[in-house]
Amino acid sequence: MTLILASPTLIATPAVKQIELRLDVQFTSANTSNRSPDLSRNSLAASSGFNGNLNTPLMLLAANESSSQPNTIPETKREAVKPKRSFNDLMTSAHRYVEAEEWAKAKHELTLALQHNPKSTAAQELLETTNAELAKVQNRRSSAAFKAAVAAEDWVKANQLASDLNQPNSTQTIEIRRSNQLADIELSVDRLLANPSQMARPSAQREFKQITASLTNIDPGRRIAAKYQELASANQHWTTPVTIVVQSDRRTNVIIQPGQTLGKFREKRLKLMPGEYQLIGRRQGFHEVRHELVLQPGQEERTYQIRADMRF
Repeated sequence: MTLILASPTLIATPAVKQIELRLDVQFTSANTSNRSPDLSRNSLAASSGFNGNLNTPLMLLAANESSSQPNTIPETKREAVKPKRSFNDLMTSAHRYVEAEEWAKAKHELTLALQHNPKSTAAQELLETTNAELAKVQNRRSSAAFKAAVAAEDWVKANQLASDLNQPNSTQTIEIRRSNQLADIELSVDRLLANPSQMARPSAQREFKQITASLTNIDPGRRIAAKYQELASANQHWTTPVTIVVQSDRRTNVIIQPGQTLGKFREKRLKLMPGEYQLIGRRQGFHEVRHELVLQPGQEERTYQIRADMRF
């Protein structure tokens, strides 16, 4: 038997940072000889030129981690590349969504398909059909929302939703006209109710009469009808005159603002609308006198005195 010593093999083990030196031994059969081969450890060591102990592999410390030559190589990360879908795949997917009436998804697939083949008649026609169905879906949603706004008597919202209706039917057309009118009426009512003390003014009276005339030809609904009743009560409250008595000294020129010049007198009884006024007394050579008057609706008759009797 012939002993063949292979070259020493260096095995790097990064986990434990050690290097093992091993001797690979191969035996091959030789000619039939009675000589017993010397296979002792010492003879193997001698023949290989290795003087160490063969009971364990020779352990060598690996280089320090701070070495300029790293003992590991990082793996390169591979980015997943999404495969590009073909025109046929996109069309098949689009038809599947059309059958399921998932129009938004079908439109998405057809848009991608036309990017592959912009001249595809089949894709263009199917996209037109899909867009028409999407418009129907949107119109049904807008119709339902408009109907709900009308039922809730939210006329401002109903007007906003009316613009989204595609070819409204006759019933919707009537409701759209009504919501437009009631939205304007409600705006006027709210404006007058915000400052009822000004109801006696000519501009407020003109607006109130216009509201009253408009509501005679239209159903205002419960909500606006209630607001109008509140406004009518405020109008009566603030346009019913109250009576006051003004006393002076016949030498003071009396003026009431807003209003008129009352002149010189001993006593006058006036009927004025509720509100705020200024009572002014003027006399040559004397200081001007002013009194603030706040007349409340329904108040009882009161007496006010004014004299300019303080000299300069």
